[in-house]
Amino acid sequence: FTYSKYSKKSLSTKIYMPSVKKEEVAILVSIDTSGSIGNEELKEFLTEIVSISKSFANVKFTVLICDCEIKEVLKVENGNIPKLLNMKMTGMGGTSHEVVMEWIEENNPTAKLLVAFTDGYTTLGKYDYTPINTLWVLSSNGNDEVVKDFGEVVKIERD
Repeated sequence: FTYSKYSKKSLSTKIYMPSVKKEEVAILVSIDTSGSIGNEELKEFLTEIVSISKSFANVKFTVLICDCEIKEVLKVENGNIPKLLNMKMTGMGGTSHEVVMEWIEENNPTAKLLVAFTDGYTTLGKYDYTPINTLWVLSSNGNDEVVKDFGEVVKIERD
């Protein structure tokens, strides 16, 4: 609750009541666009991201499009689904999530959650832990051997 903005419902009673403060959810999302990721996997990833966006009204995404380097950083707020769907997926090189972890340490060290969409064929280089809570979302044909010790792992199941 917050008193900085009064509740409109309390106007009729002529009592100054607090309004409900809506919590904003800030999520870092990385999308692996390496050569091992095809169009089918990218569709799976975007479908999941759009579903998250629709589930939370006050969600703010920082989307990192990467392969072995960060190709693009995109800020998406308030469920801006057209902006999500119009992202340019560039990359098609090797895969390393070390650059993602370095970007987080340099640009957003207070972030609480990273949702990493990948096929699992990646490296973490110098990292023997992740500096952020990480949810690894693997494509339906993904492999969790590298990432299973670095956070929670879920796999997208095809129908």
